[in-house]
Amino acid sequence: MQEVKISQANILQLNKQSLQELGIAEAKRLLDEGYHDSIELTVFSKKYSEFLTAFAKELKSNAGDVLTQNGGKMSALGSKVAMTNGATYYDYAQDPIYAEIEDKLKARKELLKSVLKQKDPVYDKDGIEIPKVGILRVNPDSIKVTL
Repeated sequence: MQEVKISQANILQLNKQSLQELGIAEAKRLLDEGYHDSIELTVFSKKYSEFLTAFAKELKSNAGDVLTQNGGKMSALGSKVAMTNGATYYDYAQDPIYAEIEDKLKARKELLKSVLKQKDPVYDKDGIEIPKVGILRVNPDSIKVTL
């Protein structure tokens, strides 16, 4: 892979939108300047993303201590930094009524999915036609990079 050089823009001074615009511009520039291996660039970006994720995770512990010492809010490099409360998840399945309803919903979901594959109407045990449900959303195709 030939060396990838990112422009000399000082990313520490940029806001989120400007960083995104810079990322798009740099990708276009690399391709326009003859770096045609978009697969290698995709893998490079995935590797760099993994590096930055680990880097940020390692720093968060220390940053959390600093934020706590400073009242939970600070600003740095034109960005706001704040402590947030973590989410609490409850185990509703411990309630037998909830678990029973959840099982019934799962079964109904599978039934509704199976009806979509049928040409003829399908009826439940009470003789009521099971509707063909519409599509809520379709996730776009993506490229998976496994490192």
